[in-house]
Amino acid sequence: MRTIKVRHIGKRLLFFCIVILVGISAYVLLVNIFTIDAIEVQGDGIGVDVNQQKLPKNLLFFPIAKITKQILLDNPLVESLTIQKKYPRVLILKVKARSGVANVVASTMSAVVDASGVIIGIDRPKDDIPTIEHNIFIGTIGSHITDEYILTALTFIEKVKSFVKIQKITNVNSDYLQAVFDKTDILFPQKTDMSKLADTLQTLLSGFRIKGTMPSTIDLRYDKPVVTY
Repeated sequence: MRTIKVRHIGKRLLFFCIVILVGISAYVLLVNIFTIDAIEVQGDGIGVDVNQQKLPKNLLFFPIAKITKQILLDNPLVESLTIQKKYPRVLILKVKARSGVANVVASTMSAVVDASGVIIGIDRPKDDIPTIEHNIFIGTIGSHITDEYILTALTFIEKVKSFVKIQKITNVNSDYLQAVFDKTDILFPQKTDMSKLADTLQTLLSGFRIKGTMPSTIDLRYDKPVVTY
């Protein structure tokens, strides 16, 4: 009876030992097979700083969401990042760089900013984008402009860019802004529903273009637009 029990226990121990050995072997095999040995960057020709010392080494268990967030924090000039796994050993980073939508011009310097106000260039204005004139402190590349006037101007530019090319925006006072395209001035309030304002402006411009005459001023500060020729 004791001999049977000993044999039974021995078989169980042997089984558990085999399971453990197989598990360890499988783990070691997976770690070795899927160890990352190359990082491939695809995108707009922008450099991406990646701390490879802190980067997880195994492709199979790679925490994409966590590392995506960290790389975006470390690279403020990157607008979006997609990480893909190319088995068995390659990590692919698909990068989209921030693009300049306006030149912010202050009294002593200028900056190129993207649609959210992130500075992507200093004192090297682009010729093909609008200028926003405002005397504010301009920080360093990668920093974010939070000035309410600048953000309102950027929102306006983004909302109307599909149907009108703005050349310049200035602030007349704290209540409203003045945008310029061709020979027409557009006045609009600092605080407003920008989508609704853009729809109104598009409707007006369509009518003016059909008539073949553009006004000198379009004032959108009131419930009913005021047009001056």
